[in-house]
Amino acid sequence: MQVTYVSDREENMSNFNWKAASVLSALIFCATLMPAHSQQGTGLSQEVVAAAKAEGVLTLYTAQDDLQTNRTIAAFNILYPEIKVEFLHPGPSNVVISRFLQESESQVYVADIVNTQTTQLYTDHEKLWVDLSQDNFPILSERKSELFGKNYIATVQTPLMFAYNKNQLAAADIPKTWEDLLDPKYVGRGIMTDPRNTDSYAHWFDQIEKRYGKEFLEKLSKQDFRIVASGGQGSQELASGGGPDFIFPVFATLPQPLILKGAPLEMVGSLSEASGMPAIVNVSYFGITKSAPHPNAARLFLSFLLTEEGQKANCSPGANAALFLSADNHGDCLLPLGGDLLPASAAVPAERKAELFEAAGLK
Repeated sequence: MQVTYVSDREENMSNFNWKAASVLSALIFCATLMPAHSQQGTGLSQEVVAAAKAEGVLTLYTAQDDLQTNRTIAAFNILYPEIKVEFLHPGPSNVVISRFLQESESQVYVADIVNTQTTQLYTDHEKLWVDLSQDNFPILSERKSELFGKNYIATVQTPLMFAYNKNQLAAADIPKTWEDLLDPKYVGRGIMTDPRNTDSYAHWFDQIEKRYGKEFLEKLSKQDFRIVASGGQGSQELASGGGPDFIFPVFATLPQPLILKGAPLEMVGSLSEASGMPAIVNVSYFGITKSAPHPNAARLFLSFLLTEEGQKANCSPGANAALFLSADNHGDCLLPLGGDLLPASAAVPAERKAELFEAAGLK
């Protein structure tokens, strides 16, 4: 895969003002999140914490958005101000993975922790990662075992949604199931995210066809929905008003920043469950590199992510569900979706995708 990277300096300069605003909002959020002396224990010994503070820095490669990452770092620094967390967000998971593997092959060791939305990096390259055991990460004994693997942990999930402009779509017209999208009253009124650009959206098409059959996709192609290259682009278009009334499928992290800025958007996450099909979610996974320059700081940060404070900070309000929080203590996080769930990173074979896209009129 050919990947072109923006230099760290170019990236920092191009995002400087936005990142500064993100840090400020994150600090304000975290100041209200925790009392001044609150600290959810990581279970790590004082010796490990002292060693982490002595290292004083760690580097995170992440596929999470900058606001989400800055919130997490700000919360961590309220408890551990001695440790500077530097992060690089070069793009989505595939770009993060490519960059890290290229550096590893060149024996360039920068990243202490890597975050992706697929487990493939950790399972296919086990020798590159620290094994996670309860001896080294005591807090794991308090967490559901299905949420972590040999060398990675899951922290938050982001559900695939239906989003609409509430100034344009009446409450009575909001679809109850995915099948409702075929109603003639919706012709020309929607935005559909192009599944040819992102495997996670192709996964939705795969599940739709399994639930409703190829006929559904053929009918969908006749609804005259506008096709957009990305959910982010479609969410911006929807928020601007005066055009389409809704977008699907779209991950909650894309409309939510616009909602926080006052855009008249709402999201519905129940269509999959009501349709009798699995809900598709992006899951965030973290692992510590075996070549980590700052292993103790990395160990402390990863343990922090599993605390109550870490979970609440690592989910963007209204966009992510924290996987370890209870229903009566989830803060601004979404509750995890009910019913069956499928990770958005699940692979759809190329031949299968071609079949699906042809049925949907996407060539």
